[in-house]
Amino acid sequence: MKRIFFFVLVAVSISCNRQKPLGNKFFDFDSSDYYSLNLNDRQISKLNLENATASTIISGYYPESINEISEISKLGEIGYTKTTLNAKQVKELSQIFRENSNGDFEFAACLPIYRDIFVLKKNSKIVGIVKLCYECGQASFRGTKANTENFGANEEFLKINLVLKR
Repeated sequence: MKRIFFFVLVAVSISCNRQKPLGNKFFDFDSSDYYSLNLNDRQISKLNLENATASTIISGYYPESINEISEISKLGEIGYTKTTLNAKQVKELSQIFRENSNGDFEFAACLPIYRDIFVLKKNSKIVGIVKLCYECGQASFRGTKANTENFGANEEFLKINLVLKR
């Protein structure tokens, strides 16, 4: 009986120590520009009313593909602040932007305000765009064929926030 108990104990501990396999990466990128918008809701509402381009970027689905990137140059005019991420941050982001089949996902029922935008590049060419709304927990991905459906279910927003603070 002691042998059986010992065997079961060893088997359970081994199975608990296995790491979950990582899903496919959303993007293959080697650099990233990060754009943040530090405006309050009232300022954003006013900006959206006055500027149709701002509205489609901040709350809409622009760009619909990475081929429609002409407005990226206007992010500064709208009020976004650009930061180029360092190599360590880029590596950490590539580990976060992955397919995920685990976690409980809840759908948000609010209009997103995308205050955080990542422009992902490979050899200086844009390969992906990620827009995040922390308030709603919504993310918009352009340039990937990966399954992004469960993004946010395993604290990815928190992880990204930690990467940006480093």
